Amino acid sequence: MSNSKPLAISNSEGRLEVFVIHATQNALYHRSQTSPGSSTWSPWEFLAGNVKADSNAAVATNSDGRLQVFFIGTDSALRHSSQTSPGSSTWSAYSSLGGGIAQGSSPEVAINSDGRLQVFVVGTNNALYYKTQTSPGSNTWSQWISLSGGL
Repeated sequence: MSNSKPLAISNSEGRLEVFVIHATQNALYHRSQTSPGSSTWSPWEFLAGNVKADSNAAVATNSDGRLQVFFIGTDSALRHSSQTSPGSSTWSAYSSLGGGIAQGSSPEVAINSDGRLQVFVVGTNNALYYKTQTSPGSNTWSQWISLSGGL
């Protein structure tokens, strides 16, 4: 199904959730355990289309317990989607955070000590950039900030 690296994380309920990018469909898929520690999993769920097949997704837990997944669109912009509530199987429609992401680059995400997510990418000029949530769990993000460098 995938040529991307599978990505797994534990949700607020302790269930594992896994994400992959389907190589030929340019789509992000997801599935989760039906209960913590279970060997039973949900069916594969389509989360987003127009995903760059030569990249990997990144996922982190918002301060309010919702998972948020980041991926590169076929337009080389950073996109994201989040659970509608902690542990939910319902996800928001994906939206763009903009940017021109370098070919073959994948996002990385971390949580700051104050609870805001911060996402990092390599731009088409080979500099490192980041965006930060304006407040913990927010859907509002800062402008792109350059850390420069010729990566």
